[in-house]
Amino acid sequence: MKKMLTGMLASCVVSAACLSTPAFAEESPYYKSEISKASAQYESDKKRCNTLKGNDRDVCVERATANLKIAEADLKAYEKNTSAAAIKAEDERISQEYKVDKEKCDIYKGNAKDICVAEAEATKKRREGNLKALELKLEGEYKLAVEKCEDYSGDKRSACKDEAKRKYKP
Repeated sequence: MKKMLTGMLASCVVSAACLSTPAFAEESPYYKSEISKASAQYESDKKRCNTLKGNDRDVCVERATANLKIAEADLKAYEKNTSAAAIKAEDERISQEYKVDKEKCDIYKGNAKDICVAEAEATKKRREGNLKALELKLEGEYKLAVEKCEDYSGDKRSACKDEAKRKYKP
């Protein structure tokens, strides 16, 4: 009886892990609704950008595009509900913010532009460093979770390791 319950529990855990995989995540009504809102906001922002001229217009378009990509990444992370997905979303945010910061520098010439670009790069590197520290922390947490799985045997151990991998790995 105890083995049967353990087997049933393990199959439920594995089923839950499979149902929460990314293949199903992007199909949820919430995801579709929020992507639709983000796309509508992007179109609205682009129309507003068309009223601007020069570098202001370029920065505005870059910001609108960045906001859309950040929203998509955040929604995917929300749907997946894992640390790894959150890290990917933050990486996308860093990349998009850097593009906008760099576009803002185009208004400057000479040394002022060099300083602006250097500041944008420094900000990006600082954010990436913070993200790398978080990744290392999560790697440690993953190893700890896998080590805790060693207390189990058979299907329960496999399910435990699969859950740890789903939670901490991309």
